[in-house]
Parts: sequence; structure tokens; C-alpha cells
Amino acid sequence: MHGDHQTRGSMPIFEDMPTLSDEHVADLLQLLLGLVDAYEDHYAEALQRWREQRYRELHEDVDDKQLNLPDIQRIDESF
Repeated sequence: MHGDHQTRGSMPIFEDMPTLSDEHVADLLQLLLGLVDAYEDHYAEALQRWREQRYRELHEDVDDKQLNLPDIQRIDESF
């Protein structure tokens, strides 16, 4: 990321990040992936509950408004 690019809700510490070599970027990404993995492992049950709730919230209104598409497999079988 460059100082010109600011994502929505970014923290000020990330606005002027230093330039890193490819090797250091890879090391940093490995560290971040390790943190995400540890977080997901530690909070797996809470994350699963949150994801299920979020899925229900996203799909409860859509299911009522969404048109039912034809079953493609049945259409293929008729030819």
C-alpha cells in the first residue's frame, strides 16, 4: 500500500507504511497468516456461530425476493 491509498476504516499507523523488500513483505505476510490461523483456531466456535448468524441475515431477505432458476441438470436431461 502507498500513502496515497487509504482503505475505508484504516488506522493512521497504516497510512504511511514504509517500503519493504520482497523478502520482508513475504515474512510479514507469513506472520499475518500465522496470526489469523491462531485466531481462527482459538475462536473457532465463536467464529462459526457468527458466520452462521451472518449467513442467515444475508439470505433471509434474499430468499423471499430471489427468483427460482430452473434446474440445469433436468434441462440437460431433456435433450
